[in-house]
Amino acid sequence: MNAFDLFGLPIEFKVDTAQLRKTFLSLSGQIHPDRNPDLLAEEAGRRTSELNAAYEILRNPDKRLEHILELSGALGPASEREKTPIQLPPGFLMETMEINEALMEADSPEARAKVEAEVQAIVEALDSERDAATEQGDALGYLGDSEEVQKIKTKLLEIYAKRKYALRLQAQVRNFAAR
Repeated sequence: MNAFDLFGLPIEFKVDTAQLRKTFLSLSGQIHPDRNPDLLAEEAGRRTSELNAAYEILRNPDKRLEHILELSGALGPASEREKTPIQLPPGFLMETMEINEALMEADSPEARAKVEAEVQAIVEALDSERDAATEQGDALGYLGDSEEVQKIKTKLLEIYAKRKYALRLQAQVRNFAAR
């Protein structure tokens, strides 16, 4: 499924969320059994499920980036990702390892808050990197094969992997702080 096609949108990271919601409601109305009695219940259910999944992808920046990377061929199918994980840069792994160590040594609420702030700063920096790279990607298009497009897709794939890792670390820090 191409969520962008379903909503009649170009494959771009930047999405007008207010317009997306309006389109979602309009499309939902078109397949609702009360407004389209000729549509079989099974078909209406399938279309509704597909529309809801596409809407969730497009309204969530992380899922939207993942979808763009899948559509562009930069990210393989979800079923294959466990077999071939994305390699993270050694410097990033060292930084997160140091944060984990600091978390284990944090013996006060202030120390844990400091670690949490470090992780939040990483997530925010990755969001800024993602926004800059997707702006370039939106301008170039994600489906091309030029060297420039390949560089953007490679950069976005790295940001995607680092952000997923950082968000897991953030959840770990919050769970640790809640103890």
